[in-house]
Amino acid sequence: MEKAVFIDRDGTINVDKHYLYKKEDFEYLPGAREGLKILQDLGYLLIIVTNQSGIARGYFDEEAYLELDKSMKADLLLHGINLTDSYYCPHLIDGTIKKYAIDCECRKPKLGLFERAIKDHNIDINKSIVIGDSPRDIGLAGNNKYVKGFLLYQNFDMQQENIYYMKGGLLEVAEKVKEDARMDALNNRGKNLFIRNLKKWFLSR
Repeated sequence: MEKAVFIDRDGTINVDKHYLYKKEDFEYLPGAREGLKILQDLGYLLIIVTNQSGIARGYFDEEAYLELDKSMKADLLLHGINLTDSYYCPHLIDGTIKKYAIDCECRKPKLGLFERAIKDHNIDINKSIVIGDSPRDIGLAGNNKYVKGFLLYQNFDMQQENIYYMKGGLLEVAEKVKEDARMDALNNRGKNLFIRNLKKWFLSR
């Protein structure tokens, strides 16, 4: 099974502009690409999970969203970053476009998009991470204590159980995940060395 990082898009990877859909308006947040690269190098699949209610509101259509998504993926690939997949919800219950004006199961904080991604990519959620700039983005962590949830651009750094409140953005999260992985590896080496030495002691008696 794979481990993954589920990442919100607007306000997490890029500057959250009003119902963004034009390629020329897309702007990365500071450190976003660098953070994605670190997480990829740690062995995580990179999966975007995003609400796009601008489609239901009639501000843009699915084709425009998909064009922007394609452009972003191509740019990231030029920087050595491969987005495994992206999932989006076009719905809003009081939207103006009738076919999207439904009470769906995919609009965050509901878990429909996450469930699809987990099934599509054989993901072990107990080894996975979810990142966003709004509490609704990290609902997966709220429903599973083994999933680490990171809430970005908060007024303070704090941890509450498996939820981490971060002053910084994607880069700061990636650096923390990398350091935690390093410490876990050191601790595991120490435990293994202790066990080996303990076995040697018993065998020498």
